[in-house]
Amino acid sequence: MTEEINSNEKKDGPITDVGKKFAGARKDNPSPDFSGNMNGIKSDSLVTKKEYWQKPDFRADAQSGHKPVKHALLFSLVYANLTNKPLGGGWFSIGQKQWDDAYIATLHFLKNKYESSHYELLEQLTDDFNAYMTVKFGAGRSEKDILERYSAGRHTNRRVKHPLSFSSDTQLRLNNLIPLGWPDDRVLDADNYGAKKLLNTETGQYKWYAVKSISAKRFQTLDNWTEYDTFDAALEKVKTFFQPILDERVIEPKKGRAKPPKRPRYDRVEVREGKDHRKGENIDSQLLMDYFKFSGVEFGNWVNQKERAWFLNCTYDSLMDLVELLGLPVTFASLGGKLGIAFGSRGTGVDSAAAHFEPGNMLIHLTKTQGVGALAHEFAHGFDCVLAKRNGLNNNFFSEYFLYTSKGRYSVQNHQESAYKHLKDGQTADKFIKLVNYLTFKSTKYLDYEERQGGTGFMNNAMHLDQSRSMYWSQPTEIFARLFECWVTDKLAENDQQNGFLVHGTEESANSWNMKLSAYPTGRERAILVDLMDDWLKALVRSWTK
Repeated sequence: MTEEINSNEKKDGPITDVGKKFAGARKDNPSPDFSGNMNGIKSDSLVTKKEYWQKPDFRADAQSGHKPVKHALLFSLVYANLTNKPLGGGWFSIGQKQWDDAYIATLHFLKNKYESSHYELLEQLTDDFNAYMTVKFGAGRSEKDILERYSAGRHTNRRVKHPLSFSSDTQLRLNNLIPLGWPDDRVLDADNYGAKKLLNTETGQYKWYAVKSISAKRFQTLDNWTEYDTFDAALEKVKTFFQPILDERVIEPKKGRAKPPKRPRYDRVEVREGKDHRKGENIDSQLLMDYFKFSGVEFGNWVNQKERAWFLNCTYDSLMDLVELLGLPVTFASLGGKLGIAFGSRGTGVDSAAAHFEPGNMLIHLTKTQGVGALAHEFAHGFDCVLAKRNGLNNNFFSEYFLYTSKGRYSVQNHQESAYKHLKDGQTADKFIKLVNYLTFKSTKYLDYEERQGGTGFMNNAMHLDQSRSMYWSQPTEIFARLFECWVTDKLAENDQQNGFLVHGTEESANSWNMKLSAYPTGRERAILVDLMDDWLKALVRSWTK
């Protein structure tokens, strides 16, 4: 049965989008055409991509677990998609200085998002980038008029592409490299095999095909345009062509590099000595969320029911131990309801990604293989992040406001009273600055240049560990998190307690970490740093509870 359309209800005018706005439409990032005089338009900028964002080792970051695999691959392709220099002065009547500023802002935004956030979708990254550039350069203009966002985009003749607009072959890599085995060293960033959904012009239907890209927009079928109903079915055919290629690739052994700590696997019988918080009861996810006021609790599909129960019980015990050490209410475990927690749900495959903290989602993620012993470390990141927001800082983390690090360099910043006394937690910040002073000068007071003797072994080791890789060990928030782990370990010991689920590895030898240098402070230096951390935490807690 059909209904007639009432012609009186039809409205004249163009057919437009209706309903929900879907992120990532190509029309939201059109490639603008330049209609002016092209004579003499050439970038004479001295600004380069390498100067403002030295290329990270994205593959190594994914292999070591420092970054989630999808996040690392996405930014690897984004980095390759950016031009090495800004657009030239004259494009769209914009001067070179303005293009330079926009290009630097683009690199700063993307570098910061790679190092401090978690993205899996290009569309979400693009939306956030466009919003950022609109705020920074908008001055009353609509987003579509912000041409500065194209400063790092590739151009041909008179057309400029959005820097986060991927060609079809790059999109193929984004969707297929991980299913084909990336970041395995045998799977190259340039491999161009995959499953692709294409329109069959004869039937008018979209189907999946096993293809190889032969240019930015052209694809070659691997099996005479056989159609498949699903991505997975087409991918299986791709793998039959791709596997012999992998088998022929011989990968030379890499020189040893610093790896993250060896976290015990989820099924290891962990040592815990302390109060019986649960009285033998098992904890469910609703109780964990309600009791600590977490914003949410999430599990991955690979985490079975037995493992979920084990994670919940251990997490409950560990958070109770932690808040008792701090002398704060149980809701501090969720940072006052701001924090969520996930188990084996934020990555790819059975093992998922490494344990990590997502500032954008305010979420701790623990994994089946690397989650045990990482809770204190990831909580410290959340604590660091909340302190920055609470004090109205532009930094992602409180530690970044006072400790500056770059390749081979570190220093104290914002140590003057005028830079911190006005903060919400400014009355206790002087004790945090003493901690940072000792890290950098081995003195609790700020030293002038001629007085400085060099920093702690802990800071210098972190610098050495980052010499041949992108910055990780020496990032301020990582320094802070490892110090917080040491504080938790030592405070537990003072109370004759142990908790290997909450914290693990701070007293392990460098060799047990596959390193030549320790990632944690040791000896007398550690004792002093833990005492300084303790002084600051006690002062902070007193100021919150008085």
